[in-house]
Amino acid sequence: MKNLFLYKLNSEQAEPCYKKALLYGEKADDPLLIAEAKSGLGALYLEKGNTTRALQYLKEADEYFSANEDQEYRSRIYTLDLTGKVLEAQKHQRTLIAAIAIFAAFLLLAIVFILLKMLRTRRELKEADVVIGEVLAEHGEIPDQAGNDGTLHGRPDRPSLTDREASILPLLAQGLTSKEIAAKLFLTEQTIKWYRMRLLDKFKAKNTADLLTKGKEAGML
Repeated sequence: MKNLFLYKLNSEQAEPCYKKALLYGEKADDPLLIAEAKSGLGALYLEKGNTTRALQYLKEADEYFSANEDQEYRSRIYTLDLTGKVLEAQKHQRTLIAAIAIFAAFLLLAIVFILLKMLRTRRELKEADVVIGEVLAEHGEIPDQAGNDGTLHGRPDRPSLTDREASILPLLAQGLTSKEIAAKLFLTEQTIKWYRMRLLDKFKAKNTADLLTKGKEAGML
């Protein structure tokens, strides 16, 4: 049976030859023939990269060689050497799979981040269009989307505010942050910050506290 190992492991004839030898060995009830065939199949599957099947055949072959080590010690050394190579190959495979899994996870996170960023940018652009429309409506360039001039109570003794500015002012008076107001009005934080600057400018206020004071004086809070 030693001539079985003369076949090249990458030969197309190797696998059927080893399987025929295994079949003959089982029919003849020849443990040595079976063990040699399984050892050869183990070497073949290791060459093909199928470490699971290779390890299975090599373990079965070693059961015989270890029981007859006094007669087949060279075959057992060969089989054990192949088994070590299979285990090392499996270790590399697990490392590679883990690395691929980590890379895939990072890639997925990157895709999710990009999608969220795109959605946020799209939302900000949409809100910016509304803000620009309000500014133009205030200056009489275009009518706003509601069909009016976009302001509240255009009295000369107090600033004219858009509907959205008028809804943000009392929330500022409640002590809410831009982030909290954004969540409440379903807007982005950046949009709320822009409206805060608009309110400061309209009331000629230096800061939020000054804004609220002037808002109260104007009877708008």
